[in-house]
This record gives sequence, C-alpha cells and structure tokens, in this order.
Amino acid sequence: MSISLRKDENILLIACYGEYTEGSLKTMKNIIKFHEPDRIVISKIIKNEYSSSVVRATVGMKERKGLTEYIRNHNKEITDSFAQRIIKYADSLDIPTEVHVRSGQDISREIISESDRVGAEKVVIRKTNKGPFMKILEGCTEDDVYRSMPREKVISLR
Repeated sequence: MSISLRKDENILLIACYGEYTEGSLKTMKNIIKFHEPDRIVISKIIKNEYSSSVVRATVGMKERKGLTEYIRNHNKEITDSFAQRIIKYADSLDIPTEVHVRSGQDISREIISESDRVGAEKVVIRKTNKGPFMKILEGCTEDDVYRSMPREKVISLR
C-alpha cells in the first residue's frame, strides 16, 4: 500500500495498543474535533512477545504459547473495538480514515516509525497507569515516545 503525503495535510495518528475506556473515546472525539485533521491514521499495534512473569511462570512451552496467543488475541479484540468506534465517529465527520496493523516487540518504536512513515502532525498515545517501580521493571511506552518525539506532537489519552 502506498501512502500519498502532502506537506500541507494535517494527519492525526491514533496508536491503539491497549485497553481504552468510554472516557478515552469521549476524549478522542474531542481531540478529533479540536485538531480537525484532514486524515486519520489508526495504527493498531499488537505486541509480538509477552515476557511478563505470568507467561514465564507457566510450565511447559505448549502452555506458554497458548497463554501468549490468548493475550495477543485479547489485545487484538480490544484494539479492534476501539478502532471501529473511532472510524464510525470519523465517518460521521467525513474525515478519511485508514487503519494500519503493526506488530513488534517494542510498541513505542512501532508508534514512532508509523508517525514518521505517514507524516503525522499529531500522535495520540495511551497514558500509562504504571507506577514508577513498574515503569523501571517493564518500561513505559508513553515515556519512550515522549523521549523520541517533540512533546508538542504527542497527545496522551487518559
């Protein structure tokens, strides 16, 4: 698929990679109204590998693979649902919307890469609910994106 880029086009990239609430959807609608994008790109990002202690604690490779696949499918269902609701809203405003599916080990790297590829003016990411200790242990997509992109380009969705 080729993406035609125009320098004057206002593209809003929405990164879908975790759980979202009804409040998140309402905030997303307000962001879309406020920024009035010419086009919306929804990037559904599915993490390839889960190395949490839950998965590592599972005995046997067959069980580990099954649990990993379950988590992956569950996250895909969540991102699909949220993306569909954004598409429906964007359609009501006549804003062209594209959905790109990406997968990888590092969600922040996928977001940054997709933003560069489509020439996004703004990037909407999910605000983390991790505490400082968990951020150190597991890392934090939000922090990684903020370190790699200009702050004014990133919008954290609560």
